[in-house]
Amino acid sequence: MRRHSVSSILNSLIWLAYLSADVVAIFVLGHLAVHASGSHHLLIFWAPFLLLHLGGQDTITAFSMQDNELWQRHLLGLVTQVSVAIYVISISSWQGSRLLAATVLMFLSGFFKYIGRTFCLYTSRPQFLRDTTVLSLDRYVHGVYQEVPLEDILRQRVQDMVAYADDGKLPSNVSFSHILLDIPLNDRATIEGATIIPYFLNVQNHLAYRNGAYIYVSALLVRCYERIYTKAMLHFAWLYNFKAIMSEDSEDKTIRIVFLHILSFLLLFPLISALITLELFLVAEKDQLYNRTDITISYILLIGAIILEVASLFMAILSYFASSKAPPSCPLAPVALHVANYIHPAGRHRKHWSKMLAQYNIFECNTREDSTVSMAVAQWIGRTFSRIAISPDVEEFVLDKILDMGTWELDSFRGQQALERWTVMRTIIDSVDLPTSVLIWHIATEICDLGEESNTNSYQTKMIRVSRELSNYNMYLVFRCGVMLTCSSKLVHINTHREIKKSLGGNVNLARREAIRMVLQANREGQQPYDTDNIGGGNRSKPITPVQLLKNNIDALDYSPVLPRARTVADELNAMPGDDRWDLIAEVWLEMLFYIAPRCGSAFHAEHLSTGGEFVSHVLMIMRSLGPFLPPPDY
Repeated sequence: MRRHSVSSILNSLIWLAYLSADVVAIFVLGHLAVHASGSHHLLIFWAPFLLLHLGGQDTITAFSMQDNELWQRHLLGLVTQVSVAIYVISISSWQGSRLLAATVLMFLSGFFKYIGRTFCLYTSRPQFLRDTTVLSLDRYVHGVYQEVPLEDILRQRVQDMVAYADDGKLPSNVSFSHILLDIPLNDRATIEGATIIPYFLNVQNHLAYRNGAYIYVSALLVRCYERIYTKAMLHFAWLYNFKAIMSEDSEDKTIRIVFLHILSFLLLFPLISALITLELFLVAEKDQLYNRTDITISYILLIGAIILEVASLFMAILSYFASSKAPPSCPLAPVALHVANYIHPAGRHRKHWSKMLAQYNIFECNTREDSTVSMAVAQWIGRTFSRIAISPDVEEFVLDKILDMGTWELDSFRGQQALERWTVMRTIIDSVDLPTSVLIWHIATEICDLGEESNTNSYQTKMIRVSRELSNYNMYLVFRCGVMLTCSSKLVHINTHREIKKSLGGNVNLARREAIRMVLQANREGQQPYDTDNIGGGNRSKPITPVQLLKNNIDALDYSPVLPRARTVADELNAMPGDDRWDLIAEVWLEMLFYIAPRCGSAFHAEHLSTGGEFVSHVLMIMRSLGPFLPPPDY
């Protein structure tokens, strides 16, 4: 649910439930240790169910990446709570061996569930993922996989991407861990990967699967989410070994069979033990010994545990057959696939993420026309951005430009290539850091939009919308998510806000275009740059006191030349023909997005998988899937 939604209320409720679940279970377990007696002695039977509850559901083991980092805390909880449960069971006097056997079985079931949760947290922490990836790379370098040329691997990736658009099935061995780690592409992959570009361009230009790339990487990001935040690690390991055993050319089959049996035991034991426990509880002597209400609650707990385990196992199997390519020799494949497609439609028809694009506009956040309570609360908590449904035009433009460029090191530029192609000055971009460049071009884009007439052609209207959406999204990534944001660029952003508010003269209930017009007029008529020769005592015509020197230095820090520079950029852009102007603006914003995508950091991408997802993560996955569009290791 949470990977489909960007609702802060929903995420807050899930966060509260996630934190309180363990606290409530621990409290009740301690309460049972001191208050279960007399006619309510059956409450001791409930202690193993609390362990089962602490083991968690298969659909959520961690709320955030920090929970995976804190796996040792959960390991300590495992030791302490298991010890308390053993104490509770051992001090109790049991009226029958059947009830004791049922309690022991449920205790073991909860124990294994808790171990499984702790194991998944341990194997989902960044350090473990990094170590396993380095080990895989080491095996690759030393010849374990060198019999398969990298060109063939990349070509197979493209074929998988196209095939997924047809049947919605991912290969079971597809790699997706690179999105979770900050791993640059190596030189060999960059050079050999370049040979696949003509093949990929030919495939994409002659087949109606241009959006298949987004569907494919969305499915990969679902795998990433499941790998980090759920118990899918156990299911993936079981299914991977099962597939390897079913294949005729599998190596180390004996070891895989042993490992498969161990995993099968861990996965199936909670369900089997719950069924046996229900049978033992049915035949145990209890009606005359325990409170009828307690007996009813015990039945509810048992049946609930069985339903949850059956649902978990059932959904794991169906998810595998619905989203992966099962081995042909699997006898259950046809039946399972039919049921999976009926209950769980093919992957290409499912909504894998929120498909929302965050929008942060520096003018709109200073001119809020909405005075409702919800807007006031949003302003109070610092929520100064909105979200819109991502348009097909944006997705198509991003993918088309990747394929049209077809160049190495696509994300090593932040607008310079576009400016060179259009022979426009690039000093504004080269002379400032990325956040300041984003801010300048954002304001310039808004100024250019202000000058557009209402009777523009359909293509120009589309490019204006694409440019503004990409502009607002880049602003969100840099200034709301803090991607590549430095202290100095934060100060520039704050000063620009201050200048805009000063230009508006306290008028906040303005339309966006009217606010831009007022800021532009104030900047042209009344605001002049500071005399930098006088800052820091440059003018020595008269003596300067230390206090005055300090004041001048503070004034220099407060001065931000963003608005004058943005006006200069906008003036030069407005001198171009309309279609060319907005093609250039859109390409500059796209290059900035390509530049930002791999520099967001793996923690950013992993964290946002659980809050509806980010479009920049999908862009990065496409770039990584295509190989040669990423920079070399020394970027």
